[in-house]
Amino acid sequence: MGSSQIQHHGNSDQVARPIANFQRDVWSESILGLFLRDDSVIKAQVKELKVQVQKELIIAASSQPLQHLISFIDTLERLGVAYHFEAQIEEALEKIYENYHSIFDAKEELDLYHTSILFRVLRQHAFPVSCDLFDKYKDENGSFKESFIVEDVKGTLALYEAAQLRVRGEPLLDEAAILTTTYLKKMVSQLISESDPLLSSQIARALELPLHRNMPRIASRQYIEFYEQDPSHNKSLLRFAKLDFNMVQSLHNQELKDHAKWWADLGIASKVPWMRERVAESYFWGSGILYESQHGLVRKMGSISCALATVVDDLYDSYGTIEELEVFTQAIESWDRECLSQLPNYMKPIYEHLILEVFEQFERDLVRDERSTDCVDYAREQFKNLCVAHLQETKWVHEKYVPSYDEYMEIATTTFGYYFATTVCQLCLGKLTTRETFEWISRSTNKIVTASSIIARLKNDLGGHKFQKDRDHVASAVDCYMKQYGVSEEAACEEIMKRVNEAWKDLIEEMLRSTVVPMPLLMCILNLTRVVEVLYYGGEDHYTIASADIMRTNIRITLIDPIPIDSTAV
Repeated sequence: MGSSQIQHHGNSDQVARPIANFQRDVWSESILGLFLRDDSVIKAQVKELKVQVQKELIIAASSQPLQHLISFIDTLERLGVAYHFEAQIEEALEKIYENYHSIFDAKEELDLYHTSILFRVLRQHAFPVSCDLFDKYKDENGSFKESFIVEDVKGTLALYEAAQLRVRGEPLLDEAAILTTTYLKKMVSQLISESDPLLSSQIARALELPLHRNMPRIASRQYIEFYEQDPSHNKSLLRFAKLDFNMVQSLHNQELKDHAKWWADLGIASKVPWMRERVAESYFWGSGILYESQHGLVRKMGSISCALATVVDDLYDSYGTIEELEVFTQAIESWDRECLSQLPNYMKPIYEHLILEVFEQFERDLVRDERSTDCVDYAREQFKNLCVAHLQETKWVHEKYVPSYDEYMEIATTTFGYYFATTVCQLCLGKLTTRETFEWISRSTNKIVTASSIIARLKNDLGGHKFQKDRDHVASAVDCYMKQYGVSEEAACEEIMKRVNEAWKDLIEEMLRSTVVPMPLLMCILNLTRVVEVLYYGGEDHYTIASADIMRTNIRITLIDPIPIDSTAV
């Protein structure tokens, strides 16, 4: 790809444009042809099995040892069915948290494996449990006794996953993360030779992407496969998990088809062929925010917002000239159809149909769901901020200016679009959110949205900076870090990954501290961050590269291909 191409469009003269030559969409036609399933039989079975599993949870919470209860809750969560029992699980964990000091003072016999699960599950539910749970595994110098790690592989894997929920100022867990990662990498091949391929596979998956950073639906699909291979698995629970996964997937399947139809009816693709058309990918992004059936509006508006943000990103990065984009940004700030006459012809359908009409659709959808439209202005303002920030990046490209890392991040955390996306999510949560929480998103002191935006921007830049070098494009975080600190590209990438890990600590800490913001909104922010970890896994941009095998597999296993179910099983 060259750095620019000559294009003639609309009323403009021939101009040099930074065309990216994105790969074409590979999903649209196949999505519109999806066969929708009849889930009436599945729903009846899920309802029946849910009652049975609920009884087991009540028994575990009332009379079973702590090890059994915490393991059962963890299994429900990893299988993806815990949302059916939110109240019971929250009540059980509340009691454990209130008494965990006395539990350990009484020398409750919890091994490394169960201690690690207990710590992880409590923190996943925003209980600020202290890492002093692991004090008994320290030596006289305050470091982890390596003997515990060497002697217990399952416990080491559990500790590795628990350490992913550490916050700043927890050096013991920092050390645990390093020790467990090093040891588990050594153990993967050894376990295969020792005829324990199941544990080896679990370790390999965890090292690729830890549980807390993975998208819940992908993690559940993977864990169902592992759980089925465990000889001690609960047959009823396994069947419940499979049926429930397929039932939820069927709903997502319908939503995906609706999203594809919306995009096709919009007719924007033929008018702006230079942009990334990512129909399945944008729904995959939106479906990752909240997967449960009651959050359909979050997925719908999240998916549309992703498609909208993608086109706008490509407009600023891959097609518009600085003069055209200044006029376009002024039109966005005015938010008035009368501005159409001032825009180049190719920008008009973007401005009118993909921006103004999408926000009008947001308002109609909110009214249909009996939710207030009063706060749509907050999303509109965040979208304006997004475009203004994009324009600043375009000016840097035009001036051939490479900002410092700090200067770049002030703008680039906005251009990724997560302040906008978080605000859109909040619109869909109804009475759970107020004007105060909308104001909270915009505050500079808001560490959790800031941390999520930092992770998103840095993962994106690590995954795409080599691709972007082939054309005129704003300098990436890698380039800016190299400039500010005078280091090599390799060193810059290493330091940026450290900053990603530190931002994860901030995100987790804010979730543990939050008492004002409703948990569903915090989960939206957490899950948006997890989506980024999946899309930019391995330092590659799987969203932009439409043919990426990893992306195709993730879409198929979560949205299209059901889990096979043995009709003869219990």
